[in-house]
Amino acid sequence: MRKTQTGRVQAVDRALRLLELVAEAAVPVSLSDLSARSGLHISTAHRLLSALKARGFVEQDGDGGRYRVGAVAFLVGSAFIGRGGLGRRLHPVLVDLAARTGETANLVIRHGTEAIYIDHVVGTRVAKLFTEIGQRVPLHCTAVGKVMLACTTPAGDAAPVAGLDLPRFTPRTIATRRALQRELAAVRAAGYAVDREEHEMG
Repeated sequence: MRKTQTGRVQAVDRALRLLELVAEAAVPVSLSDLSARSGLHISTAHRLLSALKARGFVEQDGDGGRYRVGAVAFLVGSAFIGRGGLGRRLHPVLVDLAARTGETANLVIRHGTEAIYIDHVVGTRVAKLFTEIGQRVPLHCTAVGKVMLACTTPAGDAAPVAGLDLPRFTPRTIATRRALQRELAAVRAAGYAVDREEHEMG
């Protein structure tokens, strides 16, 4: 019984990992790509994706085509954002902030080594940076991420930074822990953070 229960938990974990990979992809993704990214045998990945598809968590383009996020996954995500959650409570604050500054105001939460956008209000200025609800961005090379790190990492404490992977996205990405610690100290001193083309050029 215990072995069967462990197997079921592992299957759930693998299915959720596949769902995360589908959600992370900018475009619909193939079965072979999902198998490679998850490290699962293609038959195992297909079986789990079929279960997710039957429940509406993923959909396919045509007959046996690429996978994309399904409507049920959207409903689950929407339940987190709405229904008295953080997004609903703080939306008026975003509206006020965007009105007073003219800039787009974003609400993000931290999830591991990433920040997730859960709400935004577009500003009135001509130049705008558009983000999607549910978009995930790294902490070490985005303004919102660096603010989160600076506010949760005591001055001189290297432990949280030491546990981060620092992949390079552009030539300007901060890719060493020492440089990131210096940046976080500057963020604390200034009271704000800036993304200087560290995550995306332009």
